[in-house]
Amino acid sequence: HADVVRGWCVRAAPASRPPAPKRTSPTMHVGSGAPSHVLRGCDAAVQCACFDPTGGFLVSGDQQGDVAVWRMRTRRVLDTKTACDAQEGVLQVRSAPGETWISQGRWGTIHVWRWRTDETLERIDDGALRAGSGFCKLATSGWERHVHVAWPGEVSGTVDVWDLDGRIKTCSFDGGSSRTDGGAGMCMSLQWMERAHDRDVAQRRLLGTYEDGSVRIWDTRKANEPVACERWHEEAVVASDYEPKKGIVATGSATGELVLARWNHAEAKLVHPVKLKVGDEGIADLAIRPDHKVVAVGSWNGKVHFCALKRPQVLCSATYHTSTVNSVCYSPDGKVLASTSNDRTIALWSLYNAVEK
Repeated sequence: HADVVRGWCVRAAPASRPPAPKRTSPTMHVGSGAPSHVLRGCDAAVQCACFDPTGGFLVSGDQQGDVAVWRMRTRRVLDTKTACDAQEGVLQVRSAPGETWISQGRWGTIHVWRWRTDETLERIDDGALRAGSGFCKLATSGWERHVHVAWPGEVSGTVDVWDLDGRIKTCSFDGGSSRTDGGAGMCMSLQWMERAHDRDVAQRRLLGTYEDGSVRIWDTRKANEPVACERWHEEAVVASDYEPKKGIVATGSATGELVLARWNHAEAKLVHPVKLKVGDEGIADLAIRPDHKVVAVGSWNGKVHFCALKRPQVLCSATYHTSTVNSVCYSPDGKVLASTSNDRTIALWSLYNAVEK
């Protein structure tokens, strides 16, 4: 309505609107700030760990060459097997389709294990498989009912892809071993970039990160040249992960720099890179949570950092380990993170989010 005052028409002020809700940044809570449980009893630095597909078991590998099976319900060791020489140590252990596990030693020893009905591991290979030496961990995948594994080749700078069922090498990628000659140097990490509808080896692509700071995408049909190559980091890219639903690529360097980008499948290129400084020391490993909202970063200084993916930022940092965090991995449901360390322990972190919008 309007009031007339001394000839002027005065309109009533509109009713005030409630203030717009303030956008809240996501917050991450890691239990009480300490691990929910700590797995002890390892005689050497724990180099790697991986949950089984059910989340009921965790398999770890240590610097002494042993592979251990832990039951999550009791948090006790069920089985221990020697995977390689004590001076070599286990660099990686991964699950593969068909209740298969694969272990990798730092000097290239590869063993294939079968999950037995009594919840122990049985070695089933003949000892003939070899990878290159170094610090690059293998990556496993399964298609056409076969287990395929990518690992560093015995020639520096190369990556080999093997069909483990047929025990044959299907292809090899060469990033160039010498940085002075324009090559990428040693391969530092590997991840398969698979999608649910990819059923053919011809559709498989492999993410590799290198000593010169580059990130390269390889196609199994075009082994001569990478289909994409970016150099976001100034130093060696030592860790990476890929989330297929959103096409998120995460890479971490020896300077503590995390880069988050997207893989554009239609145009076959990496887009929208965002850099984030995570701590003051180098990144040893990283893992994207199954719900593609958070990435966990294990650092040389013993901390585990949790970073948001939608609006990149460090949400919180968890401190327990007294030495380098060698690996981080999520349980299949994303509710537990396992971190392994040179301090001979495996920390289990219970995770939940207070706000995620």
